[in-house]
Amino acid sequence: MSHGFTEMAPRRLGLRRRLALLLLVQASASNQFRGLQAATSTTFTTTRTVDPCPSAATACECAAGEICVWKPYAQGGGVCENVGTKGHIDCFLCAQQAHCATITCPGIASPCSCAASAGCAWDDVASGCVSSLLSSTSCTACPTQAGCDVDPPLLASYYPQRGGSHSSGADLRVVLRFTKNVKWCSGSSMTDAVSFWCAGSVNEQSVPRTHMQISSGALTIDMSWYLSTVQLESARTCGISILSTAICDEDEIPFAGLERQDYSFELLDTNPPILIDFDPNGLSVAVPLDGSVNLLWNEPVMLPVGGDLQAILSRLEVDSTGATSAVQSVPIDLKVPSAEIISSSLLRIHLDTLLRAGKTYTLELPAGAVTDFAGNPCADLPAQAYNFRAATGGDVVVTQGSTSSTAVGVVILIVSLAVFCTLAGGIGTVKLWRSHASKLKAYLPTEGAVRRKPVKSAPISMTVPETSKPASYESTSASPFAEEKARAESAYRSAAAAAERLGKDAPSNPSNSSTEAKTSATAGGTWAQRPSSKAGPSPKVHPGRDGFLGD
Repeated sequence: MSHGFTEMAPRRLGLRRRLALLLLVQASASNQFRGLQAATSTTFTTTRTVDPCPSAATACECAAGEICVWKPYAQGGGVCENVGTKGHIDCFLCAQQAHCATITCPGIASPCSCAASAGCAWDDVASGCVSSLLSSTSCTACPTQAGCDVDPPLLASYYPQRGGSHSSGADLRVVLRFTKNVKWCSGSSMTDAVSFWCAGSVNEQSVPRTHMQISSGALTIDMSWYLSTVQLESARTCGISILSTAICDEDEIPFAGLERQDYSFELLDTNPPILIDFDPNGLSVAVPLDGSVNLLWNEPVMLPVGGDLQAILSRLEVDSTGATSAVQSVPIDLKVPSAEIISSSLLRIHLDTLLRAGKTYTLELPAGAVTDFAGNPCADLPAQAYNFRAATGGDVVVTQGSTSSTAVGVVILIVSLAVFCTLAGGIGTVKLWRSHASKLKAYLPTEGAVRRKPVKSAPISMTVPETSKPASYESTSASPFAEEKARAESAYRSAAAAAERLGKDAPSNPSNSSTEAKTSATAGGTWAQRPSSKAGPSPKVHPGRDGFLGD
């Protein structure tokens, strides 16, 4: 019995140990579950704490929360609320949503706006925004996208320098260097992309593409073709302007352009003054012995500052071979008082006491005798290029001056004489009319009016029977012509009356009638001429033939 009790004791001990180990495993498993549950509960609580909906300020931010909806306010703005499930926001409120691409993409006109819209891409060929989930907008169309080179080309250097000058005349080549390689933009103008301008010019000069060249990062503009046709009389401010759509880099990113006020330089006058005329010009007009000669230039000139240059006046003689040569020369200082500038472009050289009557002279000028305002010296005037003749006692000396001044003076003189003659003739006509107005009005007939009858003049002293006077007899003393006519008429009437008296006396002396009649008809007969107002001779009346003498 005791032996059996002893064998069962170890067995109970092992069973207790196994039971304790099992309880320990169960407790451990229970603790692990509680820890996992707590961790799961903590994770869930953390996820609920970071709610994206309340922090969204716009409809598109609210749409990014997936479980949010946007409730707009009537006065603008709105609030984003968590609905716990997939939210729906209208495309009108947020067009960047993926499901809105087919609706909004075609209405976007800007490449960069198209690139910023979800599900949209800019089509370079169609030049429009299309819905696309596979393609994207190119950097050429929108260089401001992430991953694109957004730096446009910039100007790194200029020639001529900004604010500098160019003194090589028409040989002008403007060189503009950029920060990167450039090319002409696609679709840029072939003629109006680049312009050359100068201050004072009304229009800018467009530079054709044929006079420009792009090499790597430099643009060279040749302006010699234009400046060769322009006469520069003074320095001018000029420059280059470029349109913003003309030059691009290799990614078609355009250069911002060059405005007129951004680049300019001084284009200096490099053309020398040119001698264009002389006064007097030729040997036909003599120069007074105390006169001067004038030389006209094509632009304003001035005498050299130092005043050390001299003109040479030489007298010319013709030798036995017929050759002309200088036999005597005199230097003339090119400074006041021997020389002066008149009217900005006329050089006058005084020849007082240097000329001999009737002699021929030539005038020489050295190079640089005058300069323009830019400092360009004139060319020399060689000997015998300008010859003139000194006046003699018999020459008619013409006051020297410019050809235009002489012409203006002649025109003024002719016009003055014409006006004077016209006024004198008019005044004389008026005075003549006033002095003979009464006589002219009485003698000259007026159209549509009856001629005024002259006033009767006193009868002549010869006694004439009243019956022999015609009723129409009236004196015309209103004019000398009328008075003369009246005297002739009176003489005619007197002769007629005398003839009538002779006729009455004939019967009382019959013995003498034939003799007196014959005498009257031959020797004693008088031809009385009746005055007439018509042209040509007036008819003559004989007393015996026309019935004034009796039988």
